[in-house]
Parts: sequence; C-alpha cells; structure tokens
Amino acid sequence: MPKATKKSDIKVLTEQEIKHTTLDLPASFMEALDRAAMRRGITRQSLIKMWLYEQLNKENER
Repeated sequence: MPKATKKSDIKVLTEQEIKHTTLDLPASFMEALDRAAMRRGITRQSLIKMWLYEQLNKENER
C-alpha cells in the first residue's frame, strides 16, 4: 500500500489544488491527535492528511 511519506506521493499531494474544510471534534480527539502527531514528529494537520490518504487508498482498493 502506498504511504504518503514517499517522495513521489508527497509530490502528487502537493501539486493538487487545495480546498479547505472545518471539522468540529471533541477536545479529547484533538488531544489524542496531538499526542499521536508529537510521537511521529509531525503536525496534527500532517497526521490527519496522512491518515486520510491511507484510508482513501484502502477504500479505492476495494
């Protein structure tokens, strides 16, 4: 399965048109996201993008 950490994947992601969204989450979710991101040494936004990218790839394989 492709990972968003490969240079070729990052290039594909960064060359796409960007659209913005707002997402309301419980504070406990935000804290858990922050901890998970910190463990990986990345930002919360990068973590969310990475997880969404991976999940969408799984869905597209079905």
